[in-house]
Amino acid sequence: MYFLHNSNSHVCILSLIETAKQNGIAPEDYLKYLFEKAPYAETEND
Repeated sequence: MYFLHNSNSHVCILSLIETAKQNGIAPEDYLKYLFEKAPYAETEND
């Protein structure tokens, strides 16, 4: 089960990286922004 969970996490991170690239954003900056803001989100739109 751990392998499946880990695999899904890997796919999500890769998806975020590719999304950043396609939008002309440095993946490192995008991930940093998301990980800094995510703990304070109150809704899905935050």
